[in-house]
Amino acid sequence: IMKPFRYYQPMEIRPLLSIWFMPE
Repeated sequence: IMKPFRYYQPMEIRPLLSIWFMPE
């Protein structure tokens, strides 16, 4: 989880977190 976070940009991390936490 820490690896993808660093690879993804801060703005992309927000939507990614939402998708990861909510598979919907």
